[in-house]
Amino acid sequence: MGAPIGNRNAQQGALIRNALVKALKKRSFLDKQSALRRIYEKVVDMALEGDKWAVEHIADRVDGKATQRVEQRIENTHLIGSSDELSTSLQTALAKRTAPEKPSVQ
Repeated sequence: MGAPIGNRNAQQGALIRNALVKALKKRSFLDKQSALRRIYEKVVDMALEGDKWAVEHIADRVDGKATQRVEQRIENTHLIGSSDELSTSLQTALAKRTAPEKPSVQ
């Protein structure tokens, strides 16, 4: 399933990636792989010095990010058996939502 219409996350990711690649080329006369290796050597040094971010970053890259548990609770447990019951339930629900307010009698 693709992203919703108008979602620009992929474009943003490409912009960031392209900017990073250009910065690597500008800062280093080395090829991109050597520049990335130098960066990751620094990250490893930071992790060994106790930098929490560096340790988490390495773990995420090596082991993959931990999955996030999502819980969902269903409030309405009324089950509808047939398509006729579904149609009736929908019509009732719509009638309640669109029914004009009755003037109060005083």
